[in-house]
Amino acid sequence: MWGIQGIITTNGKSEKVWKYSLRYKSWYTANNIYYRCPNHLNSVRRELGLKAGSPTLRLRRTEPIVWHCSPT
Repeated sequence: MWGIQGIITTNGKSEKVWKYSLRYKSWYTANNIYYRCPNHLNSVRRELGLKAGSPTLRLRRTEPIVWHCSPT
């Protein structure tokens, strides 16, 4: 469960590190790092995505989509 991480900036300034992982059960900031659980913007390994189905397809069928966690 390594997750992914990167750097976000505002207009090329104010660098902040972000980390997304299943280890994080909610959104929080500590030591100037954004910690986040997976959400609809995260990439998914293709074979797992095909098994789960597309969120877009589920939306068309009006099924609810529940992500791993919510911002707090």
